[in-house]
Amino acid sequence: MAGLQNSDFYFCEIQKSHASEYGLSGRLVQEGEVLLNACHTDWRKWNKRPEELKTAAVLRSEYEAKGAAPAFVKYRQGGSTYYISTLTEFANSEKGFNTLAVILENAGIPCQKSEVNSNDVFFMRDGQIQFPLSARDRFVAEGDGYTLHIWVFSPHLLVGLLIEPNMPKLTLYVDTWESALWVNDGPLEAAQQTNRNSTYNELPLHQGWNKLTLKIGKEDRGRFAASFRCDNNSEFLPQLRVSFIQQ
Repeated sequence: MAGLQNSDFYFCEIQKSHASEYGLSGRLVQEGEVLLNACHTDWRKWNKRPEELKTAAVLRSEYEAKGAAPAFVKYRQGGSTYYISTLTEFANSEKGFNTLAVILENAGIPCQKSEVNSNDVFFMRDGQIQFPLSARDRFVAEGDGYTLHIWVFSPHLLVGLLIEPNMPKLTLYVDTWESALWVNDGPLEAAQQTNRNSTYNELPLHQGWNKLTLKIGKEDRGRFAASFRCDNNSEFLPQLRVSFIQQ
């Protein structure tokens, strides 16, 4: 495709989900023009795998049974042109979004990012990423407290000390009387918890987008404040992206 290289379609190190769950086949594909085929190689079988297994795992992925390959098809009928795509998870990362934007632009389809309210922007201050005040309004009443979901994009894997011994250690500080935290739906115990705040050390983030679920007490929403810190790597924190929605 015009303006794109092979590297633009390689971002499996920052995304675990399939870019496309299924392919297209049938008469529409036969009579149309296939603009993009799915790759038969699962490069995730290579990433973070022991050296003695990498090549065999990748080769096996190429021979394993797969469905139809076409994932983006152009079809003309009369004076109309149709574009059919199964790239449902292609824009889960910024790189994937940019690649998809070029694909759509080449097809003559406008693509625009959703606008972000400036009041909802997580911001850097004093070496920390601070939660905006609007986070208090984002909490949803649940049971005897409130729940907040946020998304954190990490450029590095923060799980597995033996893989990356010098990995950044990300900490979340929560200023509430009560709190509980889940990272990618797994509970994380607070390293320190007092009647005023909680500290969650070494957040086990994966490469790419991570879902954080924070629960606080019913008396906490009005005084809620929180921030991220990374004391062992000052260059890592500016690389994080934090949002109320997965972009």
